[in-house]
Amino acid sequence: GEADGGAGTGDANASTMGRASDIQAVVERLPVATGVAASFGPSPWASLPAEPVLDEARARVVAGFTLDERTEQAMRDWARGHHGDARPHLVLGEHFFLKRFRNDAIERLNLGQRLAEDARNDPRMLAILLELSTDPELTNSVANVIASHYGAPARVAVDAEIDRPGLSPVAATRLRALLRRLR
Repeated sequence: GEADGGAGTGDANASTMGRASDIQAVVERLPVATGVAASFGPSPWASLPAEPVLDEARARVVAGFTLDERTEQAMRDWARGHHGDARPHLVLGEHFFLKRFRNDAIERLNLGQRLAEDARNDPRMLAILLELSTDPELTNSVANVIASHYGAPARVAVDAEIDRPGLSPVAATRLRALLRRLR
């Protein structure tokens, strides 16, 4: 994928610093996404025991910063050693989102959900997917993830996204198509 040296690579400074606009876009979507996610139950961050390696990595991506190589590898190692725990995949999904490795972000978020149903309860997951949903290259893959893991309850979040000021007509058309899938 992109994380293996594809189109998303940039200079060292850009790859380790947060993307303020990306995180701000996600944060703006959190109120609606949080409501949708909360309707399913507690997030894996609330229902599983705290783990310093996961919590520290999560704090970094939530603050808008990518992971360093050591921490990224620690997330991969944790995922391999703790099957069924979606948290490292959620962290890696957000990390890849921040690095603009969009396909890898979708892949990790989808994998987290396939491993543990409560991954969808993480409000940042839906917010990130909504941020990616209007990208013409990603529309189908993101729509598949949202439809399969959230279904009709995500309609409220997609409706809010359609009503977002400044949304292009083309993006709104893509979102309406997603909305039709969420019945």
